[in-house]
Amino acid sequence: MKIFLNLLLSLITVCSFGQELVRNTKTIRGFVFENQVLPQAYAVVYIKGTDTKITADKEGRFEIQAKVGDLLRAEYNGNYGEIYVTDKNCYKIYFKQTGLDILDRKLKRLRKKLARKTNRKSKQGYYDCKD
Repeated sequence: MKIFLNLLLSLITVCSFGQELVRNTKTIRGFVFENQVLPQAYAVVYIKGTDTKITADKEGRFEIQAKVGDLLRAEYNGNYGEIYVTDKNCYKIYFKQTGLDILDRKLKRLRKKLARKTNRKSKQGYYDCKD
């Protein structure tokens, strides 16, 4: 009888830890940027080491379920950016600069100019995380 009670107590303890891990997940939202300025449309955002994966929308916005300490990684056409989840709820992921990005300065300027002309939604504060 004593062995049965110890086994039951151990099982309850293990189950309660499993429930705690589920409760620690939260909805993370944020934005993906290329070149530190332009939002990256349709980037794939995932939690490294898991199967959790989503695609950002046309304005670079995303929402994903994650836990504190998870590593968020965004990828698009070979470029990537990473950030760790902390207690905040909103994040900005910036792609790392590569050699090709540095050589394309003229193209970047043209993209920025085009984005200013065509992006009516990009008001001041649109991409701010007010967390």
